Amino acid sequence: MGKGVPEIRISREDRERLQRIAVVAADVIGGDDGRWLAGWLALILAGLPADMFVRDDALRRLYEGYTIGGDLARRDELRRLCRNYEAGRWRYDRDRDRPPPNYVGTRDELLFLVFRHSDGSPPISDKRLIAILSGDCFYKRNGRHKMRFSFPQ
Repeated sequence: MGKGVPEIRISREDRERLQRIAVVAADVIGGDDGRWLAGWLALILAGLPADMFVRDDALRRLYEGYTIGGDLARRDELRRLCRNYEAGRWRYDRDRDRPPPNYVGTRDELLFLVFRHSDGSPPISDKRLIAILSGDCFYKRNGRHKMRFSFPQ
């Protein structure tokens, strides 16, 4: 990580704990400090992009339901599925807001969600897939001081 900007990892359990704390912080801590903490936690949790939750969940469901073998073979298969969808059906689906009715309950519905919620370029590098599939959360600051997120529901 460059320029001394820290990377923070947050698990699912940590996110759920932060949500519980945000709900009770004003009452438990009390006063201005409690309201301040509750407000900031709510803002932080509310500002996380919902698209990435949907995308990451769809990638996990694809991995669990439509790949077999060892971890590396399964990630390779997931990449192959994404590349094939991108080269084929995504060309016709990219202008849709919802998956076609014949996709419901199929692998193509999950692929549609992955591409729709990642603006057509899903994170399929091995490093990113490992992070998403393991459920870790990465917060990184880019050069323009904006946050990029990838973490589970």
